[in-house]
Amino acid sequence: MNARQHRETEINEKLKTAPRVPETDIVMDSEEPVRAFHAAGEVGGPLYPIYHFSATRLSALLPSGACFLDLFCGSGRLLTYLLAGRPDLSAIGIDLSGEMLRRAKENAVKAQVLDRVTLVQADAALADRVLEQPVAAIASLSALHHCPSSDILRDVLRAVQRIRDRDGSAVWLFDLVRPPHASTANLIPSSYELSTGLQLDPFFREDWINSLRAGWTFEEMRDALKTSELDLISSEANFSQVHWCPSSSVTPPPPDWNGPGREGDVRRADKLASELGFGPLE
Repeated sequence: MNARQHRETEINEKLKTAPRVPETDIVMDSEEPVRAFHAAGEVGGPLYPIYHFSATRLSALLPSGACFLDLFCGSGRLLTYLLAGRPDLSAIGIDLSGEMLRRAKENAVKAQVLDRVTLVQADAALADRVLEQPVAAIASLSALHHCPSSDILRDVLRAVQRIRDRDGSAVWLFDLVRPPHASTANLIPSSYELSTGLQLDPFFREDWINSLRAGWTFEEMRDALKTSELDLISSEANFSQVHWCPSSSVTPPPPDWNGPGREGDVRRADKLASELGFGPLE
């Protein structure tokens, strides 16, 4: 091998995506990690811009009076933010973690939306079997990387497709993208701290790093969607990816989402939206 070939091999090795490292705790049920994750979704927290971006876009897919499904709903941040800003909506949250669902109920009580929330402890891959009513949209926010294998990811996506086939539901799937180098997963939380001047909770920092290492690449996710016969609009940017589609039925324009948010949070959410190819909402 000559010097040029050696250099090309070296570059190609560096460009390879780091191998996926599935999370050891598939169900987050320990009190401290759940607390840290929940706190990160507060207005001003590191996860809030993602919630803000997803809530505004998901709201635009939901007609007045609709019910939507939040798969892997966790502590209920997305569904309570969306319901607080859209009093006409109701939601069903599905998660395997009892501790997460306990937090979700507390969150719904605090947001005064519990009367419009149904929480179900169930496997997301069986979501279509536990739903007792049609849903206008199916959402999953930063959660599909918890699937321990590509087979289980496809099982969940097939459940999403079965619900969409049955109800004509819109779909909104947002998640992390695994970095190309393993060391980058450690650098991203540090970069956040440097840019914001805020120090992350140690439990959340560890969760963020583990989630990045367990993330699906954009190509892996698109392959899983294709295999599951889910035809969605896809884009990726800044270690994030989104896959979505509108409802298959014609619906009147929905009311605007009028949820919480600070100027800096909204600015970061708008930046993420722009990077992922979304223009301003009409």
